[in-house]
Amino acid sequence: MQSFKWINATSVAEVKEILAQQGDKARIFAGGSDLMTMLKERLDMPELIVCLGNIKTLKYIREEKDGVRIGAMTVLADIVGHPTLLQKYTALAQAAEAVGSPQIRNMGSIGGNLCQRPRCWYFRGPFICIRKGGDTCFAVNGENRYYHAILEGADCFMVHPSDTAVALIALDADIIIAGVGY
Repeated sequence: MQSFKWINATSVAEVKEILAQQGDKARIFAGGSDLMTMLKERLDMPELIVCLGNIKTLKYIREEKDGVRIGAMTVLADIVGHPTLLQKYTALAQAAEAVGSPQIRNMGSIGGNLCQRPRCWYFRGPFICIRKGGDTCFAVNGENRYYHAILEGADCFMVHPSDTAVALIALDADIIIAGVGY
């Protein structure tokens, strides 16, 4: 793993400012289960990691008249056990429960689950595939039984690994994103 600088951000505004200044040199750390794997496998080598753990305004589940709001830093275990989500948004609670192990659900956030990188073994392996700057998706003619799209794949046939994304789409959820420029 390459060494990097670590910043504990305290507000969304601070994160946006850092990202505006650092660009591709920085990565966001939420629960960290996906990013740490990417760093250990040297698939990502940022100079700076911005931790969202101290931004308390990003961790909540709130019932509102038009539905429920969930903060990006809300851990999946909280979603699994929330009474309103279990009763009214069962698909989301079940999807969150399908994620990894209890340990992963206790530290992994819903924002991280939605933003994780695909698990294609060609991308994560020693191959220089399209996603890593090459010109070939090795999954097309190679080992492609798992983790790959089978229909309308375009250039890259990786699928997104998020369990919660499918439930949120089925529930017609809106996602509010904060970032540089918005």
